[in-house]
Amino acid sequence: ALTMVIINGALYNLHVLLGDPVVPGWITPAIPLTIAYLTQYPIGPERTQALIALQLLVGIFFVLMGITGAAKKLINWVPDSIKAGILLGAGMAAVIGEVKPGGRFEQFPITILIGGLLALFFLFSRRFKEWRRQSKAIDSIAKYGMLPALAIALIIGPIVKELPIPQIEWEVFVPRFGELFREVTPFGIGFPALRLFVAALPMLFAAYIIAFGDFVTSKALITEADEVRKDEKIDFNENRSNLISGFRNIIQAFISPYTQLCGPLWAAV
Repeated sequence: ALTMVIINGALYNLHVLLGDPVVPGWITPAIPLTIAYLTQYPIGPERTQALIALQLLVGIFFVLMGITGAAKKLINWVPDSIKAGILLGAGMAAVIGEVKPGGRFEQFPITILIGGLLALFFLFSRRFKEWRRQSKAIDSIAKYGMLPALAIALIIGPIVKELPIPQIEWEVFVPRFGELFREVTPFGIGFPALRLFVAALPMLFAAYIIAFGDFVTSKALITEADEVRKDEKIDFNENRSNLISGFRNIIQAFISPYTQLCGPLWAAV
């Protein structure tokens, strides 16, 4: 698992190396759907092959949307009202996922409440912005966005006994590429059957619809920043972002199939 995380993290660099001005991430809201889809297959090679088929399809579809220019046309074609709904809906869905019955808020109410309120304060408070202007120390902390709120939440969790005190073990980790190759890649367990590609088509479109919201968010964030930063032109191209996201999915499908899939934006960062 750690080897797969290393590969995924390394592939994030493709975006900046190829000129895409985003911090990429997963297609995070699709993870529950992806896992639910995969549970219809038995644990082992068949389930992994189903994931490989899905991630390959997602990658190919991203690439086709980028090559044909359909990605840019689609974002320009969708009305602003629907884009606004996607932006609001993504945030609301994230909150609902935490506070719904069985969500993590039930397990860690104090930690999540304090961490969430601090994140809102650090990101959106006018008073905090004023403090930033008055203090270099506070300004340095604020540059890390919501990370300070997460760090404080991780300290509060053990204090209020909602989280265990972490037991840290130190070792030099050597990535297990050989084991990865044998156990989870199509070269080790076999290429997915055609039926697995056909079965993955509905999940492919669900994943792309969710990822579409990230493309909208990327464009909105950069457009908003452009109003303030007149000194620098940042070029966000939807087609290029689709291409790079597609390349990442295809590469990972072959060497490190990943339930989180590869999305165009790590929105929180």
